[in-house]
Amino acid sequence: MLTKAGSGTLLLSGNTGGAWTGGCVVSAGLLKAGNTNALGTGAASVASGATLAALASISGKLDIGGTLTNSGGTLRIGGT
Repeated sequence: MLTKAGSGTLLLSGNTGGAWTGGCVVSAGLLKAGNTNALGTGAASVASGATLAALASISGKLDIGGTLTNSGGTLRIGGT
């Protein structure tokens, strides 16, 4: 499980190819997905005040292997 905490920005740009299964939690700040499957195959959640963004450079869809839970956070598709 990857947890993004703190007010900064974290860019995940790698291609996990399904090898990472832990999922992610965005508890604060901004987590940017720079590749279709950068978030791995587990579930994802976004806390209130946090942001999960898929960059415009992603061609196709953003893969989230499990459930996406949004607890009042922001989901942004196609931004920078």
